[in-house]
Amino acid sequence: MKRTRFIYEGLACDVFIPDDVRPGRLGLYLYGFPGSIGEAAPTRAFLQSGYPVVQPHYPGTYDSAGECSPSTAMEMVRILGNALKGGSLESVKDGSPIVLPHAVTTCVGHSYGCFVALRGAACLEGLRQLILLGPAVAYGPGKVGLREDGGAHVNYVRRSRPFTYRGLDPTDWAAFYAGAYDGPVGRAPDSLLEIDLRVGADDKYFDTAVLLEHASEVVKEALPGAPEARIKVVADAGHGPAGLLDDIILA
Repeated sequence: MKRTRFIYEGLACDVFIPDDVRPGRLGLYLYGFPGSIGEAAPTRAFLQSGYPVVQPHYPGTYDSAGECSPSTAMEMVRILGNALKGGSLESVKDGSPIVLPHAVTTCVGHSYGCFVALRGAACLEGLRQLILLGPAVAYGPGKVGLREDGGAHVNYVRRSRPFTYRGLDPTDWAAFYAGAYDGPVGRAPDSLLEIDLRVGADDKYFDTAVLLEHASEVVKEALPGAPEARIKVVADAGHGPAGLLDDIILA
């Protein structure tokens, strides 16, 4: 496995390339809030299936420019799509070319990354498969049974990662947790064939009954034109991504 990185319009992206590449496939992994860069269960699943995988740093986090907000995270997906279409990516280490497919074929989001992936999918021409783990697909109160005190959580991120997560505007994040960003930002690409949601049976962040009842409708509203979403409760799994991908075949 080769690991490299490119920076495009201030967006830093880690790239993991397996030794045996499956032609024409490219994975995208969007982690949670807060989340960590580097290998994780989803990146390893991509690599084991022969997918190169891109893991961007959200704006205002780690090595990306800007401020950390829901709107900049969604804009990030558009920037990444443009970077891939341009096809002239260079390693920040030595300037060598990074050769990748020009479109993401499978996108995996985890927790907050599901929210970003669902609304960013409209910018990903060629996307075939959307996989949402610990699926925080909406943050408005009661919509999918998400149990999170937004103000307390943002304050925790601010205290624990003051330099890693930058520009956390309290008014903007309060609006986010009130559901202000839960609407659609564009239609699903015609290429999108599958949407799979997975929640762990031991995930304490959700009222699972509410999630199962409403998640598919929330997905339809957030990404018009998308195929019917499938949702499954995974035994012996919690909120983390480990174990939630085990029965999914990457397209």
